[in-house]
Amino acid sequence: MSHLNPRIHLACCLASLLSACGSSDGPSVTLPAGDGEGFLGDPHRGGASTPPRLLEMTFGRLVVVHDVDALGRVSSLPVHRDFVINENLFSDGTNYTLETNPLTHGSRLIIHRTQGAPNNGQASFESLLRQAERNLPNILPKSEGAAPPFSLVARNACLVLRFDDVLDDSEDARRYLNEMIRVSTGAPNALPLVNRILFDTNHGANVRGEFHTTRVLVDFTTSEVEVAGMTTTLPLNLLGLPASDSSVSTANIVVRIPTRESIGIQTRVLRGLGGAPLDPTVHGPADLQSPTRDVVRAMRSGNRESINGGFLLDLRAPEIAATWPVQVIEAVANSADELSIDLSFTTHCRRDPRPGDILSVGQHVFEVTETAELDSLGDARGVRMRVLTSAPVSLVELAGGARYMTTYAAGGAVDGLCWLSVSPRPEGEDGRSFAPHSTIEIAFTEAMEPALLGSLEGFQVIRGGNSNAISSRNIVVGSMTSSTNLQSFRFSPVAPLDSSVGDHYIALNDYTDLSGNHLPARPDSIPFRVESPQDPSYSRGLVLRFERVDELGPEGANDLRGQFFFNFERGAIRPRRVSFLSADADRTNPVPSIMVASPSGPVTPLSYLGSKLQTVWRYADFGWSVRDESKYNIDVVGLSWSPFGGVPYNDYFDRFEIRLAHSNRLPDEQIGDGLLPRYENSGLLSAGFERNALDPQQVVHPKELGYRVDSADLFTSNSGTRLMPWPLNRSGADRVSYTWRDTSILDKGGNAGAGIPMAIETGSPLEIEPGPAGSIAPKREVPSFGLPLLMEFRCFPSAAAFGRNAFDVSLAVNSSPMPRFRVYSTGGTNTAGSLISVDPETENRPRGGFNPGSTPPGRRTRNGDNTFYIGQMDYVVRISRVHTAWFDTRDSSPDYRQPVLEPREQPPGTEILIDYRGATGFAASADKPFDARHLNAYGELSPNLVDFHGGSDAWTENIDEIDGARFLQMRLTFVNNIDSGEIPSLSALGIPYTGRGGTIKIDRRELR
Repeated sequence: MSHLNPRIHLACCLASLLSACGSSDGPSVTLPAGDGEGFLGDPHRGGASTPPRLLEMTFGRLVVVHDVDALGRVSSLPVHRDFVINENLFSDGTNYTLETNPLTHGSRLIIHRTQGAPNNGQASFESLLRQAERNLPNILPKSEGAAPPFSLVARNACLVLRFDDVLDDSEDARRYLNEMIRVSTGAPNALPLVNRILFDTNHGANVRGEFHTTRVLVDFTTSEVEVAGMTTTLPLNLLGLPASDSSVSTANIVVRIPTRESIGIQTRVLRGLGGAPLDPTVHGPADLQSPTRDVVRAMRSGNRESINGGFLLDLRAPEIAATWPVQVIEAVANSADELSIDLSFTTHCRRDPRPGDILSVGQHVFEVTETAELDSLGDARGVRMRVLTSAPVSLVELAGGARYMTTYAAGGAVDGLCWLSVSPRPEGEDGRSFAPHSTIEIAFTEAMEPALLGSLEGFQVIRGGNSNAISSRNIVVGSMTSSTNLQSFRFSPVAPLDSSVGDHYIALNDYTDLSGNHLPARPDSIPFRVESPQDPSYSRGLVLRFERVDELGPEGANDLRGQFFFNFERGAIRPRRVSFLSADADRTNPVPSIMVASPSGPVTPLSYLGSKLQTVWRYADFGWSVRDESKYNIDVVGLSWSPFGGVPYNDYFDRFEIRLAHSNRLPDEQIGDGLLPRYENSGLLSAGFERNALDPQQVVHPKELGYRVDSADLFTSNSGTRLMPWPLNRSGADRVSYTWRDTSILDKGGNAGAGIPMAIETGSPLEIEPGPAGSIAPKREVPSFGLPLLMEFRCFPSAAAFGRNAFDVSLAVNSSPMPRFRVYSTGGTNTAGSLISVDPETENRPRGGFNPGSTPPGRRTRNGDNTFYIGQMDYVVRISRVHTAWFDTRDSSPDYRQPVLEPREQPPGTEILIDYRGATGFAASADKPFDARHLNAYGELSPNLVDFHGGSDAWTENIDEIDGARFLQMRLTFVNNIDSGEIPSLSALGIPYTGRGGTIKIDRRELR
């Protein structure tokens, strides 16, 4: 039995070169190492008994270094393994060739010089090697709690930790190195990362006749070859570090070097050759509070917005990779690290072996070094391969089954299906008959941009033969899942593949890796057919790719309406961007400008005896038109009030609560006959606070947070009004918002008024809206975008408060207290001179306050009036809503499946929500239901036009609830991240559904 061990062979080859070695500090001298490998001398202190110091931490690209012989041929054995070079070093045609095997991901740097040869007027091997490792980017010495910025490290880089003295790199130290140096990620940097950590055998010094290193390497990636050569198990990791969050600038990667052992926590620490551990007090940042007194270095990993997508500079194009089954017939050793192997391909997937192809046999990995040709039987004889793994190779044990890995090249005769992996294995003589539940996988040589590999746009399965153009009705809706390293992607149909059509094909599109390099070649459309099971299931789907406005509706119609923007070049839609805005409800706007300014200001609700106030602001109070849809679906994040006379007073209320809702009342103060309000009962109701809310109230400021009135907070609005902020979102806690003019609320209000537009807008003296009043929506039918913001303030009795602040207010009309713009209960002194307090939690009905100027003093006031509070509202664009037209499934009773949205991953804190409703028919035969231009802001058509499924027009988030409805409508809600400013986007949306035999009417036009 023959055994090969490349590491042992390498040592033997170099043994004759060994001579007595002494310590050397020479930075450009290559010395033979004690273990048989050459090394570069680093400055050191001879293994002193004093603690070694961490001089620097850098990062770069990990490679294997080869030289050439006198004829310029690349040496088969590497001069250096695990050598870190500058990421910007690439092939120059003269001195360097940098090669990366696309399948193993191992990089090889060839220096076109012979090691040890004189320079002959050219740079020597040694000087070029030193040049290759120069100017590695530095990691700034910072702890995770330091202020930004932090050093940015490439996700797939290798860290180099250089010390000022040689280290204890004994076998025991190597075994426990992953314990002596720890890497963690996440907030608060507590999740351990499993990395390959090793002593650098390329740099160090000979001390007392033995080589010892001065450096430690932390390799963030682990390739399949590296895993195969390890004695301990590490997970395969081709991406490296997790990406940092682009919305923050804090550190997300921390390297810790414990300097003190601790029972149960740390059994060993990194030491110098003299036995001393590091001293944390002289290494810059350190965690002296931890039991192990760690030396700390914090940094940020790259992300999608970083240079090169967060990775090392990559100019190599990705390729499609495939793994085919083979049989190893025989293996013969040519040299210590090279074999000749006879292969037999066991399926029709085969081609001539090419340099760079990989053979994997158990734990052994081999790389093809020369092109070979297949014989007439499809076998490859004498394929020359080099050994990539370090485990001893038994030539006899190589015989048998193996895996052959290769990459796609244009122009070959290989069947397109050979570049995919289908499960279960296709049937039929030609291997093209898929089971209805088949999954299809495609693999690449490196991590790919997942957004380009969606099932609806990037990797498409099409119903019908490949002569059928791709359309919104013949794309098979499926889910696409990726491996953790983003190198393989699996398509799974949401519903079984449609056997009623039979012929299908797979269309591959343009893909890029994470650095933006494009796939240079891909197969043409790949045809297959679907088996016909005994109980067939017929599958269809509706797909929007946002490439035009009428993908599913009649030609020229609109599929969508709402708050969105098309990007036809990308084929995507996006919502409104995050915008923080303020709107003044003051006398500079038309409607409040004709109100009567009050000569005095009420203290409600800031009473030390307690108060409960409900008051409203309408869209018109901010100077907005009711027709302006840019002001629909806005989130209130701040409120302000105007102090009477512009002078506030410091005060403190230990319990103070704010609630927001839509009011179901719409005060309309238009004057009628007799100078009295025409719609005096249109305002808030005094029979009970709860009767004024259209939707459940939302607590936006909990009572426990209280309210400190600080006169230093006084500010002037853009309109010149002096304002004080209510405590909403001023505590430092997570931001809270309430969506006003919310088009997901279908309940209506506006009883006893004129409807919208209001009469105060259309009538004299303003006439700022075209009439007549109520032409958009009559009374009792006013939708949420026309209803006021209902603000409820609950001020609890407080012995610490003074209650001196009065509010700048106006009276909507001065001929009557109606219609009510506010209802309230406020504590005070009654006619008997007793103090009456108000607990807002038990105050169910407004009772008014107490008038100190009445006769006798202390009589009850009205419980509501037309007092209008001057102020300001701060709002943000968080929500955008989009409604689809009605889509015809062309199936009498479809069974809907879960939708597929692309891209699958949205920015953190953003989301896209979908609601559904179904219909069985329409009262009119025209195209109105299928053209979104006929919808209003709620997705509604004219009344009584839609025959809703189940008789209900309610939306549901569960698509199964509309099973059986031929027609489908969707409401999309885009939710922005108002803290980071990021927004979601939608590039494709697929709705799959199935029917049973006899229910789907096959229309071949659907396939065109």
